[in-house]
This record gives sequence, structure tokens and C-alpha cells, in this order.
Amino acid sequence: MESGNKLRESSCKKIEELLIEGNHKRSDRGQSRSRSNSSKTNINTNETINDEIYVTQTKRWLPVNSKIEDRLTKIENKIDTLSKEIQEFKSELKTLLSDKINLTSSVKESFIADVVKNVSKLLIKVSIYPTKDECCGAVEGYLSLNHASFFSNFTEDDWISFYNENIHKQLTK
Repeated sequence: MESGNKLRESSCKKIEELLIEGNHKRSDRGQSRSRSNSSKTNINTNETINDEIYVTQTKRWLPVNSKIEDRLTKIENKIDTLSKEIQEFKSELKTLLSDKINLTSSVKESFIADVVKNVSKLLIKVSIYPTKDECCGAVEGYLSLNHASFFSNFTEDDWISFYNENIHKQLTK
């Protein structure tokens, strides 16, 4: 019977050892499960914290973004207004320039007509049929005495060109 007792004891020890090892493995599994659960909890907690931070940051930036959008809208409106005013200004400027050109050409024409009239009166006293050079000299003398600032703006070549294009034609009519 002793051998039976030994067998019993040895089997009892083996079972205890198996049970102890099993408990350790179970506790290890439990710990690893609890670790994985805790890591999942940590991940979930971190995600929750990140979501809360994002929501907090978003809430904090929303008023700033709306202020920026309001300012941008105001700037865009001002740009549109300025653009319209610039277009109106351009059209007014074109009108004024065309009026000035018309006025300038009419003033120029009246000025030339006045010079031709006065020079013709003087030339008749000097010569009934003046030459081109006599006409040019008479106009130069008249302008240097009566309109010196106008006449002094010309170089000799510019003066000859201006005289031939604008004055001589009218003097010889």
C-alpha cells in the first residue's frame, strides 16, 4: 500500500503542481488581459482627451475665425467699392482729357487765327506779296514781342515745323 500511497502522493503533487502552474498561467492571462484592457482604456482615454482638446481648441478658434471672416468680408467690400470708384474716375478722366484735347485744339486754333490776323495786318504794310521767309520773320517778331513765353519753348527745328504745319498755311490763304 505504500506504493499506492506514494502513487497517490506523487499524483497529488503533480496535480497540485499542474494546478499551481495553471493558476500562474491564468493569472498571467488575466494580467495580460487586464494590461490589454488597461492599454485599451489608456488609448480610449487618450482619444477622449484628444477629442476634448480638439473640441476645446475648435471652440476657442471659432470666434477668431468668424472675426477674420468678418474682416475679410469688409475688406472685399471696400475693394469692390474702390474698384467701382476707380472705374468711374477713369471714365471721368477720359471725358476730361477728351474735353481738354478739344479745348486745347480750339484754343490752339483760336490762338493761331489771332496770330495770323495780326501778322497779316502788319505784313500788308510791309509787302503786298510777302515771301515765305518774310512771313516767317514777321510771325517770329510778332510772337517774340507779344507771346515770348510761348515762342521761347521752341527749338529752331521745332519752330520751323510748327510754323509750316500750323501758321504758314493760314497766312497764304
